[in-house]
Amino acid sequence: KKGALGLVGWYEGGVWGVNGDLVGYRPSEDVEVEGAWGEVVRGVVVNGHVSAGGKGTELGYKVEVGVAVDAGVEVSGYKAGGLVVQVVGRGDGEKYVGVVEGVQGGYRVRYEGEFGYKGMRVGGMYEVGGSGVGVKGEVRGERGEYEVGVSGGVVKGVALGAGRGGVQETGEGYEVKYEGGVGGGSLRVEGSVGKDGGYEGVVEAQGIGAGSIGSLIGMKGVEGEVSGRVYGFVRGGKVSWSVSEGLYEGRVSGVGVRAKVEGVGDEVGYELKGAEVTVGGVEVGVSGTGRYEGKVFEGEVRTGGVGYGVVVEVAGGSIGVKVGEKLAGEVKVGRGRVEGEVRMEEFGVGVRGGMVWLKGKVGGWYEGGEWGGVVEGLGVRYEGEGAYPEVEVSGTVDAQGA
Repeated sequence: KKGALGLVGWYEGGVWGVNGDLVGYRPSEDVEVEGAWGEVVRGVVVNGHVSAGGKGTELGYKVEVGVAVDAGVEVSGYKAGGLVVQVVGRGDGEKYVGVVEGVQGGYRVRYEGEFGYKGMRVGGMYEVGGSGVGVKGEVRGERGEYEVGVSGGVVKGVALGAGRGGVQETGEGYEVKYEGGVGGGSLRVEGSVGKDGGYEGVVEAQGIGAGSIGSLIGMKGVEGEVSGRVYGFVRGGKVSWSVSEGLYEGRVSGVGVRAKVEGVGDEVGYELKGAEVTVGGVEVGVSGTGRYEGKVFEGEVRTGGVGYGVVVEVAGGSIGVKVGEKLAGEVKVGRGRVEGEVRMEEFGVGVRGGMVWLKGKVGGWYEGGEWGGVVEGLGVRYEGEGAYPEVEVSGTVDAQGA
């Protein structure tokens, strides 16, 4: 009958056996468990067939069951609702050999191999699949030390090549490492994860395809390669990080781009030791310091052979920018409205062969699909090779015209 557990057993001359059929069976109907695991037991439905038998101390069993978890069930903070687990295999008093497969939210994890009870020994093949995800490999190990191999696959458009990694349990947490092909390049990860949730580690990338990374975060028209080294530390409220030898070379929407970056930081702020960006032949250099709130940047921006002192401050819904003593701007965001203004007083921009001088005020706003802008005494003049007219404009513009 529905929601039933049917058992048939026998014993003769020291030999015994039992067969069980489960149809919509809820273990909570016969077993009462308190605490967090009690919620799990009450939210589980089992279907399938099991059989076991043996002689003396010998034991053998077969299992073919499916376990479904009700919506809303959590296990140690993990939302297990909707999870369905299939177990098909056989075993004895030392190990289980077979398949364990879990499906939830359109994603599937499958393991086929051996599981030894003593020392938590595993040895077999795994597959991870789902929307835009497909990875295969092997896993082996016991007693808190395991090796994981990747034979290949794809994750959200990023191709994975062959690789190997490992996890080793320590007294304070886990040591983790991995090295393999990613996005046409290589990736190395090494670090530790504490049982308190903290971590420390290094990620090194070499020649990873920027196009695959762009597709992963929704950017299109990005080509080229990314390399660099990132260090991170988070533990006990303390944070430390660094980026070294960061390099991107490629094209964005058909325009050649090259970018280098070096920097360090902690839980309070950061120092950008140097960033150099070249876009379509125009070079821009940036260096400075900042905090994650308040004065988010103070430093120098260099372009066209000229250096500019730059300060960026954030306060509430306002962002203020100051470049030297000749340019200042502010953007305000609030209640669905965005408005901003830039003021310039003979502000010079270095270009090839000369200088472009700017003056005047430019402002604008956007709210509920409507927008408008105003320019007051916006002047442009050039000093350098060749002769060009000086221009000055004042006026307004909106969706109706200028």
